[in-house]
Amino acid sequence: ILLYMLPYIILGENAYVTIHDFLDQNVVIMNTLKKIGLLTSFSGIVPNMNGLDRSLFPFFTPFDIKMLCYLLLPTYWAIITYTFVYKTFAFLGMYLLLDTYILQGEKKGISCLLSIGFALVPFYMELALSGAGFPLVTWAFLNLYHNKNKVWSYIAIAFYTFNSLLAYGGFFFMAVLLCCMAYDFYRTKKISKNVFFGALFMGVVYILANWGTFYSLFFSKSFVSHRSE
Repeated sequence: ILLYMLPYIILGENAYVTIHDFLDQNVVIMNTLKKIGLLTSFSGIVPNMNGLDRSLFPFFTPFDIKMLCYLLLPTYWAIITYTFVYKTFAFLGMYLLLDTYILQGEKKGISCLLSIGFALVPFYMELALSGAGFPLVTWAFLNLYHNKNKVWSYIAIAFYTFNSLLAYGGFFFMAVLLCCMAYDFYRTKKISKNVFFGALFMGVVYILANWGTFYSLFFSKSFVSHRSE
């Protein structure tokens, strides 16, 4: 992964990046919030589209690697740093999943190569771990189902949740998880309490990480959708 990132490190801002990753909203939003001093704020008016409430934009948490990188680093190096971090966790998550539950400790070299291949997939990195973190959070829920590594599993779930987007990954993962729970109930006639509480924990963390979105959608009377506008 470091070899893959090396050209970006050596060439710096002279390196080429995938255009569609950086011409859309996310980098512009992060830069705007940082320049006007609202990146870590709970409220305020962002000057986009003649003034938008701060709650409509991503909420800063110290557990969000991308937001932390934008806070501490220049834009280009923030992008390179969180890309490296997310690819590393994509590798670790896939390796843990393969080694623990699919190949079950055998053929570790194959697990390693497959995990490297997965990590080097050109993910849309502005979506953070939304897709790249699926193996990690799958490993965590399988641990809960088999009643082992519970502490590390909850840490992995929290890390994935804070570093993914509910609308672009988390919602679909939770939908599939619900289907799996329903099938398991049909098969065994009982619900795994560990998986249930893990899913509940994931939902609560998503609400905490996206409180601005939930507040503006369900409670704010002043919010008008840009579609309605």
